Amino acid sequence: MKKLFVSAMLFALPASCFAFSFPSILGTPSSSLLPSLSNTYVMASVGQPSGNVPGFAKTIPALAGAIGYKIGNIAVEAGYGSIGRVEFANGASVNGRGYGVAALYNFSPYGKIVPFVKVGENRIMNVVNGVSTQEWSPSYGLGFSVPLNANVSVRATFERYQKEARNATSVGIVYGF
Repeated sequence: MKKLFVSAMLFALPASCFAFSFPSILGTPSSSLLPSLSNTYVMASVGQPSGNVPGFAKTIPALAGAIGYKIGNIAVEAGYGSIGRVEFANGASVNGRGYGVAALYNFSPYGKIVPFVKVGENRIMNVVNGVSTQEWSPSYGLGFSVPLNANVSVRATFERYQKEARNATSVGIVYGF
């Protein structure tokens, strides 16, 4: 009897932790077998890098994507993206990409606009004239989002990558589940 009770508890504990709901005896599921995604979102953005290095000739836009989880006013994101390409008048170029995590704090809406601040840590990989470098760089930023409907919003962000002396201004679409 003890083994049966312990087995039942070991089965019930993980199931309750992940909020799984299993099909009924009649075969009709009471809900999905997947955990709830109601606070999860995905984001895709395009942006323009800039920096404090003289001699910029042109820049190629940055592209990024992220997945996030929001609880109340706080969200955590993990993302990956191209940080853009910078070409100089002398023919040199810098091409960057990276991945990182960030925490966001969403302030109370001002009408339909929801301002936020963002702080994160990123692994930046640059290729400068064929030579590759990697380093961790803290980032911080601010922005706002405007909901278009219950699931979709537009987001504008300004971020500063501290060790890179690089800024990025971006606009993206956020889809919440």
